[in-house]
Amino acid sequence: MGKKWFVFIVFASTISASGCRKEKENIYPEGDKTEIFLTPITGPGQSVLLILNESGDTVMYKNTGTQVTDFKRCKINGKTYYSYFSQNKDFYAIPLVPSSAGYRIITDSNLNELHKLTLISHEGINAASQPGLENHDFLMLAENHFITLAYYEKTVTNIPADLNPAPGIKVATPVIQEVLNGKVVWQWVGSDYPELYETSIESNDYGDNTKAADYLHVNSMWTDARDGNLIISCRNSNQVIKLNRHGKGIVWQLGGINSDFEIPGGMQFLRQHNASLVNEGRTLMLLDNGDINERNYSRIVEFDLDETARKILAARSYNIPGDLVRFGGSVQKFGERYFVGGGSGGFIMEFNPKTGIKTFEKDLGLGSYRAFKYTSSLQP
Repeated sequence: MGKKWFVFIVFASTISASGCRKEKENIYPEGDKTEIFLTPITGPGQSVLLILNESGDTVMYKNTGTQVTDFKRCKINGKTYYSYFSQNKDFYAIPLVPSSAGYRIITDSNLNELHKLTLISHEGINAASQPGLENHDFLMLAENHFITLAYYEKTVTNIPADLNPAPGIKVATPVIQEVLNGKVVWQWVGSDYPELYETSIESNDYGDNTKAADYLHVNSMWTDARDGNLIISCRNSNQVIKLNRHGKGIVWQLGGINSDFEIPGGMQFLRQHNASLVNEGRTLMLLDNGDINERNYSRIVEFDLDETARKILAARSYNIPGDLVRFGGSVQKFGERYFVGGGSGGFIMEFNPKTGIKTFEKDLGLGSYRAFKYTSSLQP
């Protein structure tokens, strides 16, 4: 049933794209080329690689026969590269943790495979037993320079006593590796920072040693071009964290129960995804998913940060005119418009919150973890 519905929306896609050429909203030059990358779900454990144009018509469709997510485009030294996650069911996946284990595939612009990346054994991380990377995010910095993310099952003994940890408790710790020419040049392991256990608000039953606690659930990474440090989104602690990529440690924490920045009233984000920087790095933007019990709608949130003084100079939020994005999702900014991948909400759209005009909208049925828009003239 799911596959029939998906075929319908792909090949009848022009009927669900709306208002793509409203003159008063146009910010793109005539003839500007637009590509939208996504991985629509076609059934249980199945999704496909899909590229649409600005009208919602299919430009490229590929079924790899497995689950794929996080399909992206990257341009380096004039060359175009694609990357995506591809599940490998033979890899160890942590039971009851909502993620997949597999490869990060990097291809040329014709989808010819160039690299197939896995986790690398390094400083206490045994990739032989758990080789899989996870499905949420990946960064390509140069032709042989990557930042990868894995969820790694680890038995720990450093959970604070006031959290009543059970003997033999396991956690699904995030492992982030910066890989240059096949070697790990920097690594961050979440379980090395016991203070983060207390920030968790979900999947944090440290008294149950029959399953791994997915206490952070990192779902996005972004490099700050100004200082080279790495910004990560931790869904299960309602927090965004900046990591020191030049050594070890945490630079700051934003949101959650121990924020280094005072969050203005009504601006605490919930279960967020896709934290990124806009406005030449001065503004942190994220998709604030909300929560089905605490705030049953999703929005875009922006914070203008003074990182030195640990102050939020200004904060803005814009409600997304669609269903609750309970899981997944992404947001990019083009001028005054926001391009939103609706994740489990099952939609993608572009809208201007100041005018209320939607310049693109498409129903995906079963949803897509993320969606990214690229144009010839404007970069998000």
